[in-house]
Amino acid sequence: MKTKLHFLFIVLALLASYIQTARATVTFTNTPAAVSNTYTGTITLQIGGLTNTETVVIQKYLDLNTNGIIDSGDLLVQQFSLTDGQAGMVIGGVTNFNVPGDLNAATGAITATLNFQNGDIAQNIIGKYLYKLSSPAGHFTPLTNSFTVTNFPFAQKFTGNVVSNSTSVTVSNAIVILLPPVTNQGSPLAGVVANNAGSYTIAMPPGTYSLLVYRSNYVSEYTGAPVLTLAAGQTLTTNLTLTKATSTISGKVVDANNSSLGLPGANFFAQSADGLFALAFSDINGNFTMPVTADTWDVNLSDQSVTVLGYLGLQNGTNVSAGKTGLTFACPKATALVYGSVKDILGNPMVALDVNSFDNNNLYQTDAYTETNGNYVLGVVGFGSSDSWQVQANGNNQLINYVFSQPVFDQNGGTNINAGKVVLANFTAIPATNTITGNVKFNGTNVIGVGVSAYATINGVSYNLNNVDTDANGNYSLTVANGTWSVNVSCQGGNDSLNNILGSGNYQCPNSQNITINNNNATGVDFIILPSSGSGSGQIFGYVMDTSGNPVVGVNVYANDGVEDNYTNATDGSGYYAFSVGDENWNVSVDCTGLNTLGYECVSGQTVGVSDDFVEQDFTVQPINPQPVLGLAIWRTNSFQMLITATANLNYTVQMSTNLSSTNWISLYVTNNPTTSSFNVVDPNATNNQRFYRILTGP
Repeated sequence: MKTKLHFLFIVLALLASYIQTARATVTFTNTPAAVSNTYTGTITLQIGGLTNTETVVIQKYLDLNTNGIIDSGDLLVQQFSLTDGQAGMVIGGVTNFNVPGDLNAATGAITATLNFQNGDIAQNIIGKYLYKLSSPAGHFTPLTNSFTVTNFPFAQKFTGNVVSNSTSVTVSNAIVILLPPVTNQGSPLAGVVANNAGSYTIAMPPGTYSLLVYRSNYVSEYTGAPVLTLAAGQTLTTNLTLTKATSTISGKVVDANNSSLGLPGANFFAQSADGLFALAFSDINGNFTMPVTADTWDVNLSDQSVTVLGYLGLQNGTNVSAGKTGLTFACPKATALVYGSVKDILGNPMVALDVNSFDNNNLYQTDAYTETNGNYVLGVVGFGSSDSWQVQANGNNQLINYVFSQPVFDQNGGTNINAGKVVLANFTAIPATNTITGNVKFNGTNVIGVGVSAYATINGVSYNLNNVDTDANGNYSLTVANGTWSVNVSCQGGNDSLNNILGSGNYQCPNSQNITINNNNATGVDFIILPSSGSGSGQIFGYVMDTSGNPVVGVNVYANDGVEDNYTNATDGSGYYAFSVGDENWNVSVDCTGLNTLGYECVSGQTVGVSDDFVEQDFTVQPINPQPVLGLAIWRTNSFQMLITATANLNYTVQMSTNLSSTNWISLYVTNNPTTSSFNVVDPNATNNQRFYRILTGP
């Protein structure tokens, strides 16, 4: 018996030794181990020494205090599973490369790649990260590797301290995030971790930025965040303030079809009614706790942060009060794919460019970023005919010097897609070097934060400009290419719509304006938003045209009531202007200086009365010294006949000569007809069919 037990102990010892040896052979590398924040390639994860079909977990932490170990203060910014021999998400024969899978055919080894620029700012904040490899079954001891994101050495930079409650007390290891100016609400452009002393430095290209700051247990300014312009070669110093949180909002992000399945590493952002900013990250079980102050908060999930798991985000946030618990975000897993490429007109790939998709039922949205060959893949939900999807390139307006084509199906309201199916949508980018600018007003007041967009058909291809939001003065600017653009204000749907800003039923949605760009900038493309009918207000509108029926573009039209109200508006590409005014008499006039500059004579102003209705007041302006047109001379035996097109009530003289170099020209016809702008001239004394004619404009 002792012999058998002794033998058994030996076997168990050998087995334990074997297991320990197997565990020791697991290897883990991430290549490259350091990249700059502008890197556009992939991160390769290589794992070896696994058993066949083994599943492992990858976690990525932002090492805020840079101590090289994962501790309670560090942020879980990404987590996903990999299984030996199992590809990522493949639907309809197309691989969703946003979801990592095993690309290595060898047994016991996993090779996976991650697109570094995937739109999730938490993945490329300048600072130190830690990748952790672990076994859910406990087959090996977890392995941890370092990963560093450095700052590209631009020649100009922001620097300063992060302080608490506007004091001189610094806050260590906060995250500073740079966005386009807040009124434009673009995606984050860069981020950096402040050091242990609370100071930060971040080098950026010249431009205007909004600076936000985040730290656990704090909130910061959003609408009141510093908006700073960084000039070439400049070092701009500014301190950023955090405010102590007094409450929390907590909840969970889960699989829409399985609420017990939490989604780890997701990030949430929120804005309070008072314009404060808060941020949170979900833990390994999908739970999150967001620091806030006493207020109402609009909490949103970053859809880019769940893309790596194959899920979609939500189009709308949730408004809750501070102290809310049990808040749930239910995200669906992709069941269909949209894929394609984004290239310029020469076929060059557009790299690290945002392509986004959203359903027309206003439920879900997702973003993907192009890889080094310009390819992208978007995971969507196959709703079939019950809901359709739209797809846009450059969804977050990263490249303002390009415009992007629009898929044919987007022009028809989107595409229906069934579960398990894929849709191809390629995009072309063309350079955009000009701008359309204007203003949006309602009842004489600037409308702030409303979206303005435009679309055009150029060489048979449709191009669509995503919304830009009006700034604090109600102004907007669209970067466009040559072509005729239809400019629109967003009326329904979304946070930047007139419905959301003015309230549904309180206004009249304005008509679009068609603007032609031919190597020029279009200014004064303004929108006057009218109240809904029966509100005690009306509209004065009209056209400024020349005597030939051509629109007079970009000239100011004024309206004043003779007391205190004065309005100015510039005519658009069709010569149109409009004012939303009160019920009274208004003097409407066209700017004479502007008319003279454009080559037209001044025109008298007109008085119109408004009584809760629409009043049209058109203006016809006379060109200054207009050029007449001498038609082709027609030979009629011993005579020439020609048509003169000119302007009524101006002097014209038609002259003839038999020698073009002669100074002796004979006058044939003189006119100053007050009503006729075209007339026939006959030269009855022609002895041959070669004579020369000219027309002079007289005083």
